[in-house]
Order: sequence, then C-alpha cells, then structure tokens
Amino acid sequence: MSSLLLKPLVPHVSGVFTTFYDSLLSSEIFAQHFSGPEQVGKLLAVQKRNFIASLDDDEQALFDRYYRLGILHYEKSIPFEAFLAGSKMLNRGFLEAMMSQHHDADTYLALNHFFESTSEALAKGYMDAFVDSNIDDLEQIKAAVQLTEVGYHRSLLLKHYDWLMSLFEAIKREDVSQVPVLDGGVQEIRGFVSERLPETEKAFWINRSESVISIYDRVLIHVRNIFFFLGRKSYTEALSLFVNLLEVYKFTLVFSNLVSTFATAKAQRQVEEILHLSEKDALTGAFNRRKFDQVTRLAVGEARDNGLDLSLIIIDIDHFKKVNDTHGHAAGDEALRNLVTLIRGTSRKGDLLMRYGGEEFVILCQNTNLEGAICSAENLLQRVESHDFPTIGRLTVSAGVATMTGDDTTATLFARADKCLYRAKDQGRNRVVSQ
Repeated sequence: MSSLLLKPLVPHVSGVFTTFYDSLLSSEIFAQHFSGPEQVGKLLAVQKRNFIASLDDDEQALFDRYYRLGILHYEKSIPFEAFLAGSKMLNRGFLEAMMSQHHDADTYLALNHFFESTSEALAKGYMDAFVDSNIDDLEQIKAAVQLTEVGYHRSLLLKHYDWLMSLFEAIKREDVSQVPVLDGGVQEIRGFVSERLPETEKAFWINRSESVISIYDRVLIHVRNIFFFLGRKSYTEALSLFVNLLEVYKFTLVFSNLVSTFATAKAQRQVEEILHLSEKDALTGAFNRRKFDQVTRLAVGEARDNGLDLSLIIIDIDHFKKVNDTHGHAAGDEALRNLVTLIRGTSRKGDLLMRYGGEEFVILCQNTNLEGAICSAENLLQRVESHDFPTIGRLTVSAGVATMTGDDTTATLFARADKCLYRAKDQGRNRVVSQ
C-alpha cells in the first residue's frame, strides 16, 4: 500500500467519521446492537486515530494494528453482523470522499487495497477473540457433560467436545489436517441404536438419529468452507461461517439434542447451575452484559405493554484509574467487590445489578419511578462515601438516572442515563443527576 497516495484524504477524516457516526445513530444497527451514543463515539474515536496512524504503517504493522482493533470490537460486545455492516458503511464513506476530490485511479486502487487489508485484519482479530471466548464456554459444557451419569452417553458427548476443541485450535493455526474426521461420530450414533442403547431409549434414537446425522452433515460442510476461506486469508467469510457453525453445532447438537435428553434430573439441575454461573461477572458476582441485555429487553417490553415504571441507574467510581495507579489492581479489584456488596445492600427486591465494564455498574429498577430511583441512587452515594474500603480508604461514585418513557428502547433508555452520568462527572462528581 502506498500511504502517500492516501495522505490527501487526511483532511476529510473528521467529516467521514462524523457522517458515519450520524448514519449509525439513525440505523437499525444502532438500536439493536449498541448501548448508547457514547459507546459508538468511543469506538469511532479509536478507529479514527488508528486510520490516521495507519497511513504510515507497512503491511505487517497495518495488519497488527487492525487485528488488535478487531479484538477490541469483540471485547466491547459488538456483534459480528453489526461490526461487518459498520465497516462497510465506513469504507463507503471514504470512497465517496475520494471520488468527490477526483483522485486518480492509483489513489482509488490504494484505498481499495487498504480497506481489503484492514477488513481482513479486523475479522482475524475478532475471530481469534471469538474462538478464545467460546473455548471458555465449552469448558462449562464439558463440566456439564461430566455430570451425565450414564457412561456411554458421557463418552459420546466428550468425543463431541474434544472434536470441537480440536476445531478451535485448528482454526487458530489455519490447519484443517488437525481436525479429526467426524464420520466416526456418525457411525457411533448409528451403533447406539442397534447395539448399546437400553430398550427404553431406542425409540428416541430411532426417531432422532437421522436428524442428528443431518446436523453432522451441515457441520462438515461448514468446516470445509471455513478452511477454504482461511486458506485464501478471507477471514471475514470464514468468521461468518464459523459463527453459524457454532449455532448449528454447540447449541443445537450438544445442548438441545444430547445433554438435556441424557442427563438425569440431578445432573440437569447441576447443568443449569453451571450455565447460571456463565451469566455472572467472574470478579464481582454481578450479572454480566449478556444476561443484563436479555433481561432488560424483556423488562422494557413488559413495561411498555403494561404501563409499568422502569428506571435505570448507571454508577461509575470517581477517579478509579488513580486508585489502580496508586494502590495497585488487587486493591482496585477488592474495591469493586466491596462496591457490589454496598449496592446490593441498598437495592430493593427485583433490582438487577450488572457490571457494565471496568468501574461502571448499571442497576435496572423495575416498578420504580424516577423519584424512587433517585432516592436509591442517593442512598447508595451516602453509603459509599462513608465506607472504608480496604487499603484505599474513602471513595465516591457518580450516578446518572433515567426513567422509561413511552417510546423508549433499551438503547435510548441507557443513552439518557449515560448522559446524566456524564453530567454528574462534569458537575464535580459524587452526585446524582437525573433526566
């Protein structure tokens, strides 16, 4: 890539990103996948800095930069389809800016090559982060499988687990030869029906085995296509297929058709407990964003349909970076756990607490009007201000509060509470600001 050919676009970067920001806020992508305008703004600020800096990169540095940016998008919980659609919108904006300046064909080719390279690097980073995260999910599946009390059921399920783990590793190495052949699993399923199943279970497999085998066939097609695109370094297509593969394989096959069918009542309860743990933030025990998003969407719909009050409180620890820099991350982690305990002590029954990220927490207050939510937030601020945190001493928090209106979505309700939080910070911190 010739960065000199792209330098004339630098004066247009701010305009393109401003247009991109406005387009995102008015699109269905924003309503479905982003928590608020601030999240979009922060991500675009990072992208803007990377775009300008990358014009001085060689090919390897360019790949590394956008690989890291792809990981960031996954860590920020941006779904792949939103990530892909946003990339296309941004690319189109720069092409239009270039065409408006009547640049020559060489500039067009350089820009096109730039976006091909950065899109693949973004997808590769996102894919590797996606694989690593789902390996963690599979560890929970394996723990659930180990609870299956019938030995040959457990053996078959673990074979599926081992195969999928080998697929993850092969994708990371881009080496299809490292994936064991799946046909043996198909034959074992057929063998269960005729040889190993008790009479009470044969009827199930006679009715189900062919449908399960058809799922295997779909999995094999996906795997072949994934490695075809990996071989061409087409990470965007490979990732799209891989996301689809996990839907087909991990959830449909491993959970729906096998674990829930074979586990005893006792094991099934233990499986549910394991899955419940996957909804929690490992450090603080508060709900994670995945669980919070599920519950909030339902709560917003219920409040709208039934005319119920619903409020949101966003809390952020003041000057938390200074806490980590001064006392160390271990003390900071302990402070986060202490804060969760304080929040739970002031919350009412039915309130839902989530760690949104870093030192930021969100409380969903069902059947609570604005005055009630403000009262809860102010009580929390008083308790935090008077609490002695181990090693650190005293801390304060700021809070933004918003209550749902008739036309609110999850995203707009969050955005209004988030704006109130920013106002609380701007006004001096250690205070509650409401809509």
